[in-house]
Amino acid sequence: MRFSLSAVILAVFFTSCGPIGVSGPEQRPIPVEQVLISDVRGVLSESLDKLLIDSVMQKPDDSMPFVMVEHFGCSVLPDLDSGLLAQDIRLKLLMSDKVVTLPEPEKGDSEGGDKERRRVLDQCDFIFSSGLFKEPFVSPNQDVQHVLVLRSKLTDARTNLVIWESSAKLLK
Repeated sequence: MRFSLSAVILAVFFTSCGPIGVSGPEQRPIPVEQVLISDVRGVLSESLDKLLIDSVMQKPDDSMPFVMVEHFGCSVLPDLDSGLLAQDIRLKLLMSDKVVTLPEPEKGDSEGGDKERRRVLDQCDFIFSSGLFKEPFVSPNQDVQHVLVLRSKLTDARTNLVIWESSAKLLK
């Protein structure tokens, strides 16, 4: 039985998107100024669990894939330790015993930094990236607020195609 690539991508997209950890209408967006690193870690952990369950990182020869974890993007919360979150991602993936993680090389303006990045990318099967973004949210009483959304994606390093995505609002 053959599936088209677009059908597989749509199936993965629709099963991976949406709020994670939402159990009912009583949950509300966390105000941006009240977001803690523990809030982000909880949603990020659930997103990574979904990624590992979806089994999109399996290689045809059953060898463990190499995954480079890019720096966690978070310009909306400058005080959040994004390096610590990237480390959390690497550790969770590594401890799953399903992948080998590679650190993202330092981005440098020098030719040496570019060569190191290319060397790491040549070893990679996948690139995992994640970040927080601010989006408008209309509450039930029609007030417009902003909510933080965690977006994650897994890219095939050889084709540069996104093969898995997840989007989750930070709710309490």
